[in-house]
Amino acid sequence: MPRRVDWSGVSTRVCTKCGLTKLLSEFKQRYNRIGDPAPDSVCKVCCSRKDARLYRRKAAYNLACYGYVAGPPDKRTEQNRRMRERNMRLKIEVIKEYGGTCECCGETGLAALTIDHINGNGASERRLFGLGTRFYRYLRKAGYPRNGYRVLCCNCNFALGWFGYCPHQVGSQYELAAMVSLDRGTRYRHRVRIRTFYAYGGECVLCGEDRPEFLNIHHIIGGGNAERRELGIATDGIAFYRYLERLGYPRDAYMLTCSNCNRKELYNTKN
Repeated sequence: MPRRVDWSGVSTRVCTKCGLTKLLSEFKQRYNRIGDPAPDSVCKVCCSRKDARLYRRKAAYNLACYGYVAGPPDKRTEQNRRMRERNMRLKIEVIKEYGGTCECCGETGLAALTIDHINGNGASERRLFGLGTRFYRYLRKAGYPRNGYRVLCCNCNFALGWFGYCPHQVGSQYELAAMVSLDRGTRYRHRVRIRTFYAYGGECVLCGEDRPEFLNIHHIIGGGNAERRELGIATDGIAFYRYLERLGYPRDAYMLTCSNCNRKELYNTKN
């Protein structure tokens, strides 16, 4: 029987590679053989160094023997396809267990459905259990707990997360907040977004949704994350809207969509 270690009251551990005592946040989150969450025995820095050495060694060998670096292209494509299918089967299973439709608006499109943390503790849970497929695996392993989780579409989930309300329940309050909010920063950010949305038509080009809480800018040819990193605004949405304003709101690479249609377009691109 494996030894059980309770990490709930522990804040540090010793890295077995470098021998330094570090905070648990500096170790990757793993699951032991019993199924309990536990920090890895090697810190993230040492793991990165090891991965880099292994990659350089394998890349040099593959390049010398086979003429490619990361593996046979055909094999990688097939592996990625099987992985996507496996991950989609898991998502279908999880979403069905929690009802299969958005509890707020009734959206049924699988690509647009997500698991919402009712208590607002999604960020802390993602740090513990991971996100996406890893989080779905955690829910399945935990027996699909009902307390604290529900299905929402991207529109409703993102509106609740960013603004604290969903327009389906209380109506759109975005333009009103842009005029009367007591916080000067909130008024400014709302006005920048509204100007950008009106410049791109004021409604989702795919479904006609026009409530600002649900809208965002979609990169038609993809690469949105890479572009924001290159511009140095990866975590600042308003900076990206100001960047579009300076360019004169170009139409060739951007269009206005709601969060649901944005997610569906991303899913169609990947599949």
